[in-house]
Amino acid sequence: MIEPTERLLWALGAVAFLGLVSASIPVLNLAAPVFGLGLLGLVLIDAGWAKSPRRVRVRRELPGLVAGQDGQAHFVLEADAPVTVALTDTWPGFASPYVTVEVALVPGEIARVPFVVRAPRRGRFVLGHVAVRTLGPLGLVRRRVRQVVPDVAGVGPDLVTLERQAVRTLRGQNAAGRARRAPKAGRAFAMLREYRRGDDVRQVAWKASAKRQQLVVKQTEPERHQDVIIALDCGRQMFGQAEAETLSRPRLDIAVDAALSLAAACVELSDRPGLSAFAQQVLAHCPPGAGRRHFARLGDITAPLEAGAAEPDYVAWAAQLMRHQKRRALVCLITDLTDVTTARTLLRAVARLRGTHLVWVCALSDPALLRATHDDDPLVRRAAARVTGHRQKALAAVRALGALVSDAPAPQLSSHIVNAYRDIKQQGRL
Repeated sequence: MIEPTERLLWALGAVAFLGLVSASIPVLNLAAPVFGLGLLGLVLIDAGWAKSPRRVRVRRELPGLVAGQDGQAHFVLEADAPVTVALTDTWPGFASPYVTVEVALVPGEIARVPFVVRAPRRGRFVLGHVAVRTLGPLGLVRRRVRQVVPDVAGVGPDLVTLERQAVRTLRGQNAAGRARRAPKAGRAFAMLREYRRGDDVRQVAWKASAKRQQLVVKQTEPERHQDVIIALDCGRQMFGQAEAETLSRPRLDIAVDAALSLAAACVELSDRPGLSAFAQQVLAHCPPGAGRRHFARLGDITAPLEAGAAEPDYVAWAAQLMRHQKRRALVCLITDLTDVTTARTLLRAVARLRGTHLVWVCALSDPALLRATHDDDPLVRRAAARVTGHRQKALAAVRALGALVSDAPAPQLSSHIVNAYRDIKQQGRL
């Protein structure tokens, strides 16, 4: 395909202006047609001399991209003849959807051209065509061809930020690192130490105090090396957007951030987080593991997850979890409940799990739904009140089965789930 350049557009403008002037000056009547034909000849010559863009081979080198951060990718180019090319690549869903670079190629050499992209969210982004343009020697036209370069850019969650925020929340600190409330100790015995003023008398070890001839108390800590299974509902309950702080985000992205925050808190307390993602069937399963390398693996597993409009099969997920997880674990299910049918299926799954595991259902609520219950439109108010009523009844039924229940607004889901996990550990519930 042939494309005009700015130089050609200026030349066409000059010919048009000459035509307007020649209309009032008879001597110049033939000037515009002559210049126009001459310009047409130059365009044909320029297009013929321009190197074919099909002789340029293009591929991409994609790094491991992180949501919300700049990442450097590369074009890798080869050509059979010396040529200057301009590339335009489309990155749908990214902060800058178009990437344009220009480079002079030498035959026999491979050129790696860096460029910066920024992904606003986690997920998989399909890339396709790259427009390759070569400029004619007169600078009047470009030859363009679209090359198919199929790639999938995988964007993972920001694990560093999520881990830092989770540890601060776990230690009872705010975003600036200042203490909000001191976390309590757990129930597992850690050591004996001397009594200090203000210590709880119930923690005094009387037999040890008698042997040492001084008061000593039991130092406790949360139990370690316990299994925590984090389950992500990727069905229709997590489909769509939810209000998070000042903008709307996909509900599953909010749930993934909360799940990874919980996993980071588990690693900090020496527990073993695992992951299970499901909709109509189990989409991903990672058994419990320890350490930061395992935490990074959980981030890789959650990167491609997408929510769909399918009905989640809680019963099939619970059956598979029972087959894989024989050891008692804290099973944290991040989902939402907006209708009776889904709640009934979830109740069957909870009833199956609670005999072996400690089940914790964390429901993601949208602040926009609460505001809708006070909307000026009576139809909107009634619809919002009906959905809210279904949620409350469903959560009450889950709680009546003996499961732990959290109802957390989307903007505070991550901090809420980490705080609740810390409380569960301190109470020795698991």
